[in-house]
Amino acid sequence: MDADSGGHNAIAHPLMGDVADDRTTLEADAQRLVQQLWNLLSEADSRKAERIWVHSMLDATDSIEKLGKMERNLGVQRSVAYQQGAAMAAMKKIRLEILHGSGSEEGLDELEIPERDTPRLDLQLTHGHRMGVYKTTSRVLIESVFYDPSWEKVPPEERTIVMAHKANGFNAKPQPPALRLLKCLGFFEKKTDRSSEGFSFVYLVPEPTEGLDPAITPSERNVMTLNGLLLLSIRAAKKSKVDQYMTQPILCDKFQLASMLADFLAEFHTIGWLHENFHSNNIVFFNMPPGLKDNGISPVTSGILHQPFIVGLNKSRPGGKGWHTQGPSAETDFLDYRHPAYQQTGHFRVGYDYYSLGVMLLEIGLWVPLSVIACLSEYHTMSPSELRNMLVTRYVPRLGCKMGRIYQEVVYVLLSDRLDPNPEREFVDHRQESLAFSHFVEDVVGPLNRLASNII
Repeated sequence: MDADSGGHNAIAHPLMGDVADDRTTLEADAQRLVQQLWNLLSEADSRKAERIWVHSMLDATDSIEKLGKMERNLGVQRSVAYQQGAAMAAMKKIRLEILHGSGSEEGLDELEIPERDTPRLDLQLTHGHRMGVYKTTSRVLIESVFYDPSWEKVPPEERTIVMAHKANGFNAKPQPPALRLLKCLGFFEKKTDRSSEGFSFVYLVPEPTEGLDPAITPSERNVMTLNGLLLLSIRAAKKSKVDQYMTQPILCDKFQLASMLADFLAEFHTIGWLHENFHSNNIVFFNMPPGLKDNGISPVTSGILHQPFIVGLNKSRPGGKGWHTQGPSAETDFLDYRHPAYQQTGHFRVGYDYYSLGVMLLEIGLWVPLSVIACLSEYHTMSPSELRNMLVTRYVPRLGCKMGRIYQEVVYVLLSDRLDPNPEREFVDHRQESLAFSHFVEDVVGPLNRLASNII
């Protein structure tokens, strides 16, 4: 169905004058037949077909008007796949509105949190993340975008509108399940007497899931990161009487987490966004099982890996240039997740997110944080390229006996620029990046989905 054009042409029936009724009947019959064909696919093939279908539609246009029409046409359909496609069209439309400074401002003022309602912040960071309580009952995570000199050329009113668009950018419903993002409640600006210090986005922490203690108060519900889980396992394994195999997650849970991270990146890139800060401290979990914070993860508690959320969107941006598109901060503690070519180009590419995913999949497979590897005396003075080569030649081969040949090959593809053979190019090559995305879906997302589904 061509959602961009409305999907149908008027067909005149030779015997009936009511063309509209004819078309409605034809549409219903066509949708029924398509659904019957769709039902013949396996669950994995169905997800793959949906992703290719949505990506092909969204990749075909950068017209805000056409994306709006696509959103409306798909949104009235009963199929969940169509409705999720409508939501992704809306997200890409907002991304383009941010880039071009256009779009409706209706309702955006509701996203700016007044000073009297700004969250009460925790005194200390939790695994590098700022938590707080919003309106006395809601546990929230706060991410900030700090002032940059390039803002001076943008009027303050326009900055606020852009931040409102960004706050609203991922709230379209129904959110595709692979897009593991927290709901953004709004944003607020921190000002001094003379200028702005930046903007902060407020994200709602999900409610406790079934089986966890719902009596935990909002102020007690903290965040745990993937990096934190990896470090907890290292510390737990050093305890004298702890079986090292009891500080590791179950293999299928590792596959599930790896697959979900790849699915997220595919959806995120489909709507035209780059993460730019994709590392294991920005993969977060909430509502930890009892004892996990003290003893680390175990085969009993590793089901928590099925509920990741991706944060760190303060550096994320629409593909393209703009005043709000600064890349990863030079002060971050996670520089080793960046592609080595980033320092040469100074511009972020789609393939750089793929590289960061590869580093995380290496960590998940070995269940060792990159920080432990990179701080070894023989490695900590290496250049980014030397560190990458060391990971590929020395550590990726170790994945075979722990995760299997297929997983090992996926990580090798991500870390060795097989998806995007020319990462040092100065200018964006949309054709090359679209081709890299196709290879990513085929050579990374597909194999990981099959591993997670236990069908290999």
